[in-house]
Amino acid sequence: MLADLLPLLEADCVPRSQALLDAERERLEEQIAALTQAQVRLDEVIAIATDTTWTCDA
Repeated sequence: MLADLLPLLEADCVPRSQALLDAERERLEEQIAALTQAQVRLDEVIAIATDTTWTCDA
């Protein structure tokens, strides 16, 4: 979690802190990308579910 990394801002070992912060940023970017994909898919399902011309006849 980002809160766990905040003490690193005061650490003497700046390169290690930077590496950990960069890794956290990458982890967050991956989560954001996955959530964005899920949102797009959900929007597609909502569009189908609310389309009055769509029928369940398959």
